[in-house]
Amino acid sequence: MFTMSAWAEADVTRVKEYFVDVLVHENKTYDVTEYVTVHFAEPHHGFFRYVPYKYFMSNKTYYCEIKDWSVEGDECEFSDEEQNILFKIGSEDRYVEGDKDYILKYTIQDRDDRIKSHDMFFHSIIGEYFELPIDYLGFSVVFEKGLPESAEKKLRVFSGGAGLTTNRLKVDAWVDRDTIFGEVSNVAPKNAVTLRLPLPEGYFKGTDGVTPTWAYIFLAITVLIIGVMLYYELTVKHPAITKTIEFYPPDGMCSAEVGTVIDESVDPVDLASLIPWFASKGYLKIVEKEEKRTFLSDKKYLELQKVTDDIAKEGAPGYQITFFNALFAASEDGKTMRLDKLARLEHQIEATKKQLNKKFSGDKELTEWHSSLFLVFLLFITSSLYFVADLPCRMFEGDDYLLVLLYWCIPYGVQICTVLTRASGDMFRATGWRVFACVARFAMMAAGFGIFLWVNEGDVQVSDVASGVVYFGSYIVTEFIGRLIINTKYRADMIGKLLGLKEFIKTAEKPRLEELLKEDPEYFYKIIPYAMVFDLANEWTRRFSNIAMEQPSWYESSTPGVAFSTASFMSSLSSATSDAVSCMSPSSSSGGGAGGGTGGGGGGAW
Repeated sequence: MFTMSAWAEADVTRVKEYFVDVLVHENKTYDVTEYVTVHFAEPHHGFFRYVPYKYFMSNKTYYCEIKDWSVEGDECEFSDEEQNILFKIGSEDRYVEGDKDYILKYTIQDRDDRIKSHDMFFHSIIGEYFELPIDYLGFSVVFEKGLPESAEKKLRVFSGGAGLTTNRLKVDAWVDRDTIFGEVSNVAPKNAVTLRLPLPEGYFKGTDGVTPTWAYIFLAITVLIIGVMLYYELTVKHPAITKTIEFYPPDGMCSAEVGTVIDESVDPVDLASLIPWFASKGYLKIVEKEEKRTFLSDKKYLELQKVTDDIAKEGAPGYQITFFNALFAASEDGKTMRLDKLARLEHQIEATKKQLNKKFSGDKELTEWHSSLFLVFLLFITSSLYFVADLPCRMFEGDDYLLVLLYWCIPYGVQICTVLTRASGDMFRATGWRVFACVARFAMMAAGFGIFLWVNEGDVQVSDVASGVVYFGSYIVTEFIGRLIINTKYRADMIGKLLGLKEFIKTAEKPRLEELLKEDPEYFYKIIPYAMVFDLANEWTRRFSNIAMEQPSWYESSTPGVAFSTASFMSSLSSATSDAVSCMSPSSSSGGGAGGGTGGGGGGAW
């Protein structure tokens, strides 16, 4: 089959003859001997060859071990570079020219193919990264155990560029009893030749494969934790919450405190709600002003004007004093401040938050964690270890650990964070929103599991069912870990009253509102701060849209002659407090084709 090549006529550096002998042992170890004759058309130091120990087959990643390497014909340096064993044959101190013979020997310890229906022999005679043209390539693959009669029909040869699943180079290959023979002439650079032969299941024995022992151990622990958590979540007792009809907030509780009780955290809107609350208490005035602009229409803005410095003398708690003083800290006169120009008062705001949180301690503690909550984090660890232990490639390369941890930990971690963050405040959220959040988290978890199975093609060591039980069982118990955050008796009582107040703000009818205004003409304005923390300010304003009211005593309009409008007032206040909230927000502070299989790789002259 050998013919004179175009490269020989042009006298270029090339491989004149490349013959590969492979002895395949029953334990899936391959003893490889390569006989290489290189024609150096110009001086070179020598020849290099690298053999990969990572390969792909049917979209799965496999790792093998390359060992016992040696070279005859010249000195050689061996190194591990980018998942390849590099044979660097020759010397930097001298050059070779003309024909040079080399014999390369190495052993490949392949792993279990993780295919349940059959065993697979998948080996590249030469890889797609070989840089020299080859005049003649031949090979013989001897199977120590012998081959079944069906081997010749099932043998597939892939040749050509990377990823091809056809014999583009027209490699001539045949099977003779226990040996596969083959040859091809005039192989251009970067063309691969790969053999693929399915064999009966159990053909290879004693293969260095993966055992699911640890996966079963972590599976058992994980399922046990899921069961214990389900038990706790179904049996843990919470103080009863009784919603009562309320027209006013609980005695002595300002809007910022209400906002803190709602979700057990101090949010920017809680602090911003103190501005109209301070005004209703007579501590400051809110004055609407106009800013004259040359080419644009005049711009309206709200200015805060300090009314008193006696807030401390009137018995205000420390956090209110800190925040009230902070509102005017950046002004030149210490008495006025544009609401949309508030400085970014990170330190004062943090101090306010700490002082406010400190208020809810001792007999006013809001929540306590059930002692079993630590099981959530234990579940996170054991389930992660299960998926790592069950990963088919786990024993071969560290990158695989990272991948499976990402597919599992990211959705699981996000779910834990969102559930814990919102658990204490979910009762104040609309039912539709809670259902949407639950479905969204489920979709994210399901997508993560789908990616996990897609990457591994469903090929897990224990079973898809067991993995699904762990994955979705963990989702279910994690979805309800909010039940392990238990309200104290104090918070349960406050929640009942606040839910009643929220319901009234949301559904109050005109006759009842008119009665309350007769009792207190500024009732509407006093409830505004609380409507803000309930996120119902617009709803509260809409319910009073057809009720005539006097302008609040602490508010001055920029157009005194124009009839007062609650809608206009709330529009200005909402816009200005939104700017204030943005100033207070933390964000504004700082395989199966040619080139696959064992063997292969590349080579060339250097």
